[in-house]
Amino acid sequence: MRTLLSKICYLAGYASIPVSVATYMGKLTTEGMCMDGTCTADTRTLGIFIGLWVPTLLLTGMLVRGDK
Repeated sequence: MRTLLSKICYLAGYASIPVSVATYMGKLTTEGMCMDGTCTADTRTLGIFIGLWVPTLLLTGMLVRGDK
């Protein structure tokens, strides 16, 4: 069970990297794509927030697995 949870944390951590970049660049918004530079500060802030998930999820995977 611990190895499965660890793998899920690692997978979620690595998957959140492209999601964070795409959100920051404005490609993932609720209104669709904003390729013309009309993205709001909210999309950039959300991208940074999602980017903070990466170390949290990777460290959680390490702790669940038992690494020190």
